[in-house]
Amino acid sequence: MAVNNGNVAEQAYAFINAIHDQATGETTLAPLNHEQFVSIAQKTLAAGYDKVTNAISTVLSRTMVSVRPYERKLPDLEATSQRWGGWMRKINFGDNDVEEDQGYKLVDGQSIDPFKVKKTPILETVYLGADSWQDHYSLPKDQLNTAFQSEQGLYDLVSGIAMHFNNQREQHLEEFARQTLGALMLGRKASETANGDSVVHLVTEYNGKTGGSYTLEDLMKPDMIRGFYQFVIGRIAGISRRMTLRSQLYQNKITGYKINRHTPRADQKVYLLADVMETIASQVETNTFNTEFLTIPDHESVDFWQSLDKPDELSGVPPMIDADGVLTAGTQTAMTDVFGIILDRDAAGYNVFFDEMEQPIYDPAGRYWNFFYAVRCQSQVDLTEKSVLLMLD
Repeated sequence: MAVNNGNVAEQAYAFINAIHDQATGETTLAPLNHEQFVSIAQKTLAAGYDKVTNAISTVLSRTMVSVRPYERKLPDLEATSQRWGGWMRKINFGDNDVEEDQGYKLVDGQSIDPFKVKKTPILETVYLGADSWQDHYSLPKDQLNTAFQSEQGLYDLVSGIAMHFNNQREQHLEEFARQTLGALMLGRKASETANGDSVVHLVTEYNGKTGGSYTLEDLMKPDMIRGFYQFVIGRIAGISRRMTLRSQLYQNKITGYKINRHTPRADQKVYLLADVMETIASQVETNTFNTEFLTIPDHESVDFWQSLDKPDELSGVPPMIDADGVLTAGTQTAMTDVFGIILDRDAAGYNVFFDEMEQPIYDPAGRYWNFFYAVRCQSQVDLTEKSVLLMLD
């Protein structure tokens, strides 16, 4: 829980490397400790090759620099500095009970005191800590000349190195965003006992509605998937509609505070597993004339939640708060058959506080430049905001 202790920034390079390996398929699914990087809303503070790179051969007839720009996924989870960067504390307002109408209690010779104080219950939550990492690359001044026939070839290499470096940066930020979403999902699952309305088991509910005993594999078959998907669409639509009502549905409660929230549809985000949505598109929508009736609006398909080789699984230690709104230790949580999540835009997000390529340093003895890149981010999860985890079990 180091990131939540108020330090300016915690070293997150080991975590970034771990999620990068899982996201690229280099390693299989392994538990991640989200408490180490998520800042959660809480009540209290607390020889044929050149000798420089050992990789580029001597000049051939043609050289192709294999690199292309990469743009990170889950872009909507990044918040602007105006919204999140200065939002290190969050002011929440609780509801008071209404009072008896004094107009029907008039008594001769008595007065009604109009100056009685009635304070508005205010709950302040804070986000503490941040995550930081850095990277750098070296650019030789003239040792690579033997590998290229012209200045243009060397320029292409330098441009390719810079683009490749930026692509890595984009992917690291994408993985940071993915794990922010994953931390919210794990937190929702871990708090299911106290907030059962925030976790929906779609297959179980469908069996209850139909009186069947189907498995997910049964429901994904061509003769079953249409009816099941129609049920899923209706269930998501119902959740979305109820989120617009001012209530304490789909959110963690804090003892002593009636924090009633509502989420307009414009502030709702829906993330769904791409594999399931593509199966539905190929087996349902291709055989449907009016597909608009079978469409989940304004959702983003996500290829995997944590590990590329196990797209529907999540495993890790979520950040948690207790009923008093105080940060508490999470427990190891693992999930399979994760379909997606619908959430208020303030339930999860991340902000890049510091993202900069520093001035290069030139080594005259080695005749090369070192370029350094540094980033400091804050991943923010608020379980008191509305969010509903969708499971295919």
